[in-house]
Amino acid sequence: MQSDNLLLSIIVPVYNVENYLTFCIDSIFNQGLDIKDFEVLLIDDGSKDNSYQVCLDLQMKYPNIRVFRQENYGQSIARNKGINESNGYYLYFVDSDDYLLLNGISSILELALENDYDFVGFRVERTSERRTEKAERKINIMYKGNGAYLLSQHNYNNGPWWYIYKKEKFANFYFIPNRLCEDGLFTTQLLISVENGIIVENVIYQYVDSPNSTVNTKNRQRQAKLRDDMFLAAQDFNKLIESLDKNDDNYNLAYKRLSERQESYMFFALVRSLRTQEDLKSVSNKLKNASKAYPIKSFDGYNSKTQKMLICIFNHKFLFYPLQFVNNKLKIIK
Repeated sequence: MQSDNLLLSIIVPVYNVENYLTFCIDSIFNQGLDIKDFEVLLIDDGSKDNSYQVCLDLQMKYPNIRVFRQENYGQSIARNKGINESNGYYLYFVDSDDYLLLNGISSILELALENDYDFVGFRVERTSERRTEKAERKINIMYKGNGAYLLSQHNYNNGPWWYIYKKEKFANFYFIPNRLCEDGLFTTQLLISVENGIIVENVIYQYVDSPNSTVNTKNRQRQAKLRDDMFLAAQDFNKLIESLDKNDDNYNLAYKRLSERQESYMFFALVRSLRTQEDLKSVSNKLKNASKAYPIKSFDGYNSKTQKMLICIFNHKFLFYPLQFVNNKLKIIK
């Protein structure tokens, strides 16, 4: 298809989703968008099921689909491949086991183009089912301003599926390869750099809860990888926080937001250290490397009594280290 004057590129990483992919892609093509204005890039990340064939079948059905195939390098590299291959003025990411409410993105894209926004965010709704439902057509604005203002006002989602953004404006932004939690770092970096953005109240994206997701996985090796990458994310947030403009009127609130987010990574990394029975010396070294996120002072644990108790334990090594040692021996917390 012609790539000239494409308004939007929708990037969909694909991995072992043969049962869900068609529903996802059909929802994208029910957004009220003119087929000549957008493209869909399907990046098959070495699927072991029939997903790649489903991609090819969908390409036959929809002429503005482009299909790419790679070895199983991971979602971050698949997304980066999509960024490099895309031709749209705006970029958008969709996960292949999720879907969009009908006719939602057309309103978002129209709003972005009319006002030349760098960034337009919207709401995500968690669901356990796949249903056909229309998005609200009328746009309801929540926040409008630069990145520091948006950060100061909005407790944002880490995922990249709740916004569209200008490709040219953020041309050098990529996901960190071979890392979990890379989407939170990408989204935060993007938000910090926004000059003219908006967040609306409208629900567009449907996030389908899956027992096989990375966060919910019972696989010990995967849990350990998630734990280690959460520690790294907490460490990486130092540079993001330092990049905030201290002269911005919204600096203090934006700083508080990012500090909370940084410490949330630290908290959940420590929870997974217990669950995976991580070696005590390894935990101690990681706490030293991410010292600006520890002790946990800004993150309140979502007001859960259990989480508040854990924060208290984590913050006092004379409590945490014995607990880690005993749990490593007895495997009480899994």
